[in-house]
Amino acid sequence: MCALVSRHVAIHSKDMHVSLLDQNSSIRSKLIQETVANKCIKNTDTVVPILDISAGEINPADISMCDTRFKSECGNPSTRKDCTYEDKQLDNRRIHLWGAVSKPGLGIITIPEVRDRNHDKTYIIVENRANATAVLCREGDSGAMVCADDDYGSGVEAISMLIGKDTTNPGKYATFRIDKGLQQLEKQTDSSFSLCQD
Repeated sequence: MCALVSRHVAIHSKDMHVSLLDQNSSIRSKLIQETVANKCIKNTDTVVPILDISAGEINPADISMCDTRFKSECGNPSTRKDCTYEDKQLDNRRIHLWGAVSKPGLGIITIPEVRDRNHDKTYIIVENRANATAVLCREGDSGAMVCADDDYGSGVEAISMLIGKDTTNPGKYATFRIDKGLQQLEKQTDSSFSLCQD
């Protein structure tokens, strides 16, 4: 089992470990070197810049302390569902995250497909909900999973992973599709990655 962490946090580790904290416990996770290395991924004839994701292995003795369930917007542990929506269907979708600081952060997807020359449909822009009393995220929340409650009440969909605030557009935040992040980890390590099922 691995923990997913922001690469911009992982690269500052002096001993190739990160601490994973919750209210009741602290676990040290050993970072997988290939996911922290500062190199681009060769994809046929093009070089693809790396996304802000790294992975750390959880010590088998610590796995029982890990709660791999996702939380609904109300904070209830829930079954994780794969996000099956097309990009255009994500527009104006209400989302939430449970970060290190924001518990919860509430937002909305405003730009479901950001295209650039290297990452077609990889990035998603989210922002604070209108009239919300709190912001979607705060410093320390990067790496949090951006989720949406299933329309039918049958679980939580993991959509993307938070990078951080868009410094040029206050109230907006950059995320990347979690499936693209997992694909990157697979290419870097030649291993299979998937989100935990509860």
